[in-house]
Amino acid sequence: MDNGSPAAVSVTNRPFDAAQLAQKLVIREGGASHEIAALANASLKTLEKMQSGLILLLGGAGFAALVTRALKLAKRQHAVLTGVSIDPATFAPQGLAASLHESQPEELLAASAAIPQHMLELLVTLLGEDVGLLPIAKIWPDLAPPAPAPSLTETAE
Repeated sequence: MDNGSPAAVSVTNRPFDAAQLAQKLVIREGGASHEIAALANASLKTLEKMQSGLILLLGGAGFAALVTRALKLAKRQHAVLTGVSIDPATFAPQGLAASLHESQPEELLAASAAIPQHMLELLVTLLGEDVGLLPIAKIWPDLAPPAPAPSLTETAE
């Protein structure tokens, strides 16, 4: 009912869970195994696929900056990743499997998915969810979240 006052419009989206998506991607690439070597290889495969999709969007230097920052954030979250570094020629993490050997079993999946998780978070922060996740949706169309559909709620004040 219009009473002459402007309507308040609220736009809400479903929350984006980068940790959950990153873990799904790592599991997809590694199968159901939660063994250290399998998770380390799955994490590396996930990052390789992300690189192939993101290098077109960000360029080599942009991807290098993204993966380097993601590793720095992952190290803050998971101390076991302290020994991991980024190879400047390939942008691949070095020492991931050795670092995962030091993690507790309950932390293993989260630590192995931490670099992809922070890459996803940075992409969404910098580019927005629609653009940031587009390359991910092209690589893993069944796992990446669909583009958000805003829901509009009008309330008369």
